[in-house]
Amino acid sequence: MSKIILFSNIKGGVGKTTLCAHFAEYLSMKGVPVVAVDADIQASLSRHREREVEADPGQTVPWAITRLNTLDSKDTIDATGIFVSVISQKSSARLVFLPNRINTTEGKAHEREMRDETISVLGRLGTVTPRVKQSVVIKRYSTLYPLDKYQYAAVEHAFDRIIEIINQL
Repeated sequence: MSKIILFSNIKGGVGKTTLCAHFAEYLSMKGVPVVAVDADIQASLSRHREREVEADPGQTVPWAITRLNTLDSKDTIDATGIFVSVISQKSSARLVFLPNRINTTEGKAHEREMRDETISVLGRLGTVTPRVKQSVVIKRYSTLYPLDKYQYAAVEHAFDRIIEIINQL
C-alpha cells in the first residue's frame, strides 16, 4: 500500500525541498519505490532534477518526480499550526514532525526554552523525530545521486524513525 509523506511549513527557506530530496533518496537507497510530488509554486525539486538531468543525461533517475500545477491555486494554508489543526481533526493521518536545521547552541535562553516547548506541544500532536542538525552537508542535495556518507549519517536517525512509523501503519 502506498504511503503519503508531506513536507510542509509556512516559512520558506527552512529546508522542505532539501529534506524531501534527501528522504526520497534515502528510501530509494533502501530499495523503496518513490514518487515525489512537487507541489511547490516555485517547483524547486522539479527544476533541480531538470538541471541535473541536463548536466548528466546518461545518469539513471533513481526516483520519480511529478509536478503539480499550483500556479492556479488561490488559497494557501497560512500557518503550519492551522494546517496541523485541520489535519489532526479531519483526518486519520499520523503526524510526524522533523526538527530541521537545529543548532542547539544558538539562541538566547528564552529562545531555547520556546524551541523545547514547541517540540513538547508537537509531541502531543504526533511523533517528533530526532533532529536534523544544521550543517553544510544537509544544505546540498541531489535528485540523481546517492547520499554521501556524511549526508546519510546526518539524516539516518530521523529518517529511520519516520520509516519505523510508516511500517507500523
